[in-house]
Amino acid sequence: MQRVGKRWLAVWLCLALWAFGPAGALAQTAGAPSRIVLLSTRLVPPTRLAHQEAAARDAGVSMQVVSATDGTPETLATALDGARLLLIDAPHLSLTQAAAERFGDVIARSTTPYVVVGEFGLVAKG
Repeated sequence: MQRVGKRWLAVWLCLALWAFGPAGALAQTAGAPSRIVLLSTRLVPPTRLAHQEAAARDAGVSMQVVSATDGTPETLATALDGARLLLIDAPHLSLTQAAAERFGDVIARSTTPYVVVGEFGLVAKG
């Protein structure tokens, strides 16, 4: 289990460096702090969510979690305002499809880059 945690930490650090550049990922700037939005689906175990939150915190990045089950498109739109990256954690194709159906319009209208992490590989915009 520790290997999985280290792998997620590495993924998060790479995403943070990619999204914010080395200075932005590792240190807070004078402006608003960097923020990531995580759209979390129902099959994401609490331990994985805890690893993701810890990795973001370790990278100096604030993370807001929006539940794909309980959240609304309006909640996601509000969360994306000013966010630097949207991470969609959908470990199964059916969850990716459900998230796309429910939140697709908001994600398409947003200028926030996104990354989908799931069983069929990595999909990204921006």
